[in-house]
Formats: sequence, structure tokens, C-alpha cells
Amino acid sequence: MIWDVATSKAIRTLTGHKDIVWSVAYSPDGKRIASTGWDDSLRIWDAETGELIREIVDKSGKLMGVVFAPDGKTIATVKRGGDVEIRDAATGDVVKAFDAQAATFPAVAFDATGKRLFATSSVTEIISWNLEPGEDQVPNYFTRVRNHACMAVSPLGDAFATPAPGWMIQVRDLKTLAVRRTLLGNSNTVRSLAFSRDGKLLASGSEDKSVRIWNIASEKQERVFTDHTGAVWSVACSPDGRWLASASEDMTIRIVLIDDIGE
Repeated sequence: MIWDVATSKAIRTLTGHKDIVWSVAYSPDGKRIASTGWDDSLRIWDAETGELIREIVDKSGKLMGVVFAPDGKTIATVKRGGDVEIRDAATGDVVKAFDAQAATFPAVAFDATGKRLFATSSVTEIISWNLEPGEDQVPNYFTRVRNHACMAVSPLGDAFATPAPGWMIQVRDLKTLAVRRTLLGNSNTVRSLAFSRDGKLLASGSEDKSVRIWNIASEKQERVFTDHTGAVWSVACSPDGRWLASASEDMTIRIVLIDDIGE
């Protein structure tokens, strides 16, 4: 669905999932959208037309988080049982899998270089793997950052955002973990976060059915979209900074034009 920015209403919808749409992600070139749902499917869509390009069905566990690598060649997914996998973006085949230490990770994220992969958990720490060739890929735990259902890494490579108690959002330094900004305004659990391409804006999706756009520097809300009829499980910004996609338990993926925000 495409939203009219002036009215904050959606005017186009991507449909096809037969259960909750858990996660959505743009490819680095902005031409594809990947989505995962509790219908056991990974779907790849044409971002411009909304047409379904490919559907990969995986009955081994409900698919949750999804994200494209910065080079667009691979996609990382995570299952409800905790399996973190890297897939070929063209075929959907699994090319690498990671031991999730029996934890449940609902979300995954790459850093700006594609050399680190992060997974977040609502019951344990954030975990990361070094993907550089020759590394043993032993998981690294962020022991001071716990109980987060989602995470977004700034494209500038210096910060990340996570939910915090009290329906807050915190933006932290990626190296020191110090809190830089605190964003207030959601009225229920925050389920997804996404930075804009310049790192100045942050989008959030919440169980309060809202999609919110935040100005990180001022800690203020720039826009609120309330067209979903169910909890919003995922948000993703397009690489050109013009569009924001959101996925919901209402089984829809909606797209909003955001290129006028922050001007």
C-alpha cells in the first residue's frame, strides 16, 4: 500500500501472505522488498509494481526477521525457534547457518559494511557474528543490552536503536553502548525500527498499530501513520530515502512516501 503523506492514509496494499506478516526489508538497490510471515513463507516483491517475484516456503519453522545484506546478494532470516540463516537472495537457498544458543531471536540486522550480523532477543542479549572470511564466527554478546525484540543499526555505522522499558526507544553508541537519545510517544510495545539512509530519522512500528517517524537529533515525532488495523511488526526504509514499508499482523504490507520529512 502507498500512503498519501498529506493525509497519512494508505492507498496501495501488497497482499498474499496467509498469516501475520512479521518482517519486511528493502534490497540495497530499492528494486525488491523481502517479507516473512507466519505462513512459513519468504516472499520477494517488485518494489515499484508490488508484484510477487518469488515465494520460498520453509516448513521447518515460522520465519520472523528478514534483512538484505548491504551488497544485495544475500538475505538473513531468523526463525521462531532461533535459527539464524543467510540465504542466497536470488534463490532463497540457505548458504550459512548460525548456532542461536537455544535463544529466540525475532529480528536480524547487518551493520553498514555487511561484515557483522546482529540478532536480537526479547529474553536474552543482543548477539553478533563477525562474517569476515577466516573468522571463527563465535557469537559476541552485548551483555549490557537485554530484553529487546528488535534492533536497527545506523547506516553511519556509529549507533544502533533498540526498544526500552516503558515503550521507549533508545539510540545507543555502537562501541560504548552509551545512550545518546531517548524517544517517547508509543503507547504499546515497539516491534521494529529502521534508520533513514542519512541516519537522521528513525522509523518505528508498534503493537499500538502505529508507524512513527522520529527526528533523532530533536527526539521529536515528525509523522505518525495509523492506517494498519493490527500490530505493526516491521518497518523498512528504501535506500533512496523516499519510501517506508511496514508489515502488520493485519496480513498487509504498506508503503508510505516520506521524502518530504525532515526537509
